[in-house]
Order: sequence, then structure tokens, then C-alpha cells
Amino acid sequence: MADDRPSPNRQRAAELLRKLRTITVEAGATEAEALTAATKARQTATEHDLSLDEDPIVEVRIPIDRARLRPIDRLWPAIGAFTQVSVILIQAQSLEVVYAGRAADTLLAEWLHALLTRHIARALADFKLRPDYRRRKPNRRRVAAAAFVESMTLTLCTKLCALQSADARAKAAAAERWIADRYQNLSSVRAPTVQDSRVDAARLAGHQAARGVPISPPVTNASVPLLPGSQA
Repeated sequence: MADDRPSPNRQRAAELLRKLRTITVEAGATEAEALTAATKARQTATEHDLSLDEDPIVEVRIPIDRARLRPIDRLWPAIGAFTQVSVILIQAQSLEVVYAGRAADTLLAEWLHALLTRHIARALADFKLRPDYRRRKPNRRRVAAAAFVESMTLTLCTKLCALQSADARAKAAAAERWIADRYQNLSSVRAPTVQDSRVDAARLAGHQAARGVPISPPVTNASVPLLPGSQA
């Protein structure tokens, strides 16, 4: 009679995965520790080929707190492709980004979403302190800020695409079927673009800001500090 119990290695991997999910900023970890835990969780799930019972298909919903699409909304599909999850943008009274996939992958997607949006917000705040921005009229400032964010977003998308693994689409298939069953008839949406040649300097500044953002493929050997009360 065949033994259907998971192997000890897989049991340990599933337990490690559960512990890694508890390492969050809210629980006392630093941002770097939490992101390392997320990438380690993804590596663990992949190496041990954990089943959906051990690493189930889940969704993470992130509110955007606005109703209209903006250039930054191009970033979410790039995050999804890099982390091997499916992404949809729900348009209601306010926007929501939904990442759906293996728990380990959505954890990484959620952290990249938070990390990259913080980088964009900080870089935009610095850009608004520049004399060439402050000399503009208020309506021109809005266009320049939008062009800065658009350029930074597109550069970040390019960086994520360059790091995307070759088998990412295959691993996202289960998540895509899950999304299709849950949401069914979906329509495509397109983020707006800034059509104004007078803000090329802002675009260049956004591109340069994005080049300085550190994005690395999932770690393979980084040590992950466990929170108090956890055991390796």
C-alpha cells in the first residue's frame, strides 16, 4: 500500500513557509528582512514543488485610494509577471489591485508593490524640490510630475522584465485559471500616457530615479532571521 504522507523534507519546507509568512514589518522585521523572507518563501515553495494544499492559490487585494487610472498603474502587471502571479485591476468607487497566485508568490508581489511605490513617492517628493520644477506654473507642475512618474514606472517595468524567469508564464497558469473562474468576464484597461514634449526633462529625471532602485531576483542563500518565538 502506497504511503501518501508528504516526505519529511516537504513537511519541513511547508513549516518553513508558514514561518516565513509571519516575518513582516508589522511583526517587527525590517523592510529588508521582510522582503528577504518573501523571496525565501518563494524559493522554498519552488524547490520543494509544494502542492496547492501546502502553498495554495490566494489573492492579495491592495487598495489604491483613487478612482482614475494613472501612469503608475502600468507597474502592477510588471510586478505580477516578475513574481509569477496574475493581476487584475478592479475599478469601482476606488481602484484595487488584485494579485493572485501561490501564497509564496503573492507575498513577494505584495512586498514589491509596497517597496516600489515607496521609492516612486520618495523620488517624486525629491523631484518637486528641484528649482526647474518649482519655476513651473501650477498646471505645468502637474504635467511634469505625471511625466516623471510615468518615466520612472516604465523604467522599473523594464528592469522587472529583464529579471523575469523564462518559465514565469507556465507557473502563473494556475493563478490565471483561478482568476478566470472567480472574476469571469474581465475587460482590459489601459493606463494613460503623458503626451507633452515640454516635460522631457521630467521624464529624464524619472528614468534616472528608477535606475537607482535596487531590484534583484529572488535570493537563493540569504539568511532569514526568525521572529521571537519561532524556531528554525
